[in-house]
Amino acid sequence: MSSHDAYLTFTVAGRRCAVAGSRVIEVLRLEEAAGFSLFDLARFFGAEASRTAPRQCVIVVTAGERVMGLVADEATDVISLSAADFVSVPSFGPRITIPYLSALARTGDVLSLVLDMDQLLTAAHIEAFSTGEVPA
Repeated sequence: MSSHDAYLTFTVAGRRCAVAGSRVIEVLRLEEAAGFSLFDLARFFGAEASRTAPRQCVIVVTAGERVMGLVADEATDVISLSAADFVSVPSFGPRITIPYLSALARTGDVLSLVLDMDQLLTAAHIEAFSTGEVPA
């Protein structure tokens, strides 16, 4: 990580999340995402999938060789974070691991879940939470 790196922040199921800007290809409206395989983050977080959020979007990201669209309620901002902005993920005990959560980032009074795309978009997660492609 350099002194400051860009992160895209977005909301999904009431959670503020962030992904490294280097992983983001583009942000599209849902109806523009034809041809991309979609990953339903709301369902992944245990919430009901929402297809009616007024600013719903698809964040097209890379994870290894994969290119996937993350369905989010809204892309909110591009922020610059330094090492001092990151907070370690607390331990939830030996039985609970959250490998897709690489850190928490504090911007002002707000914490964002910093998602690790390689851990989030595993084959098992994609099989369980993929919504298929948006019809052309």
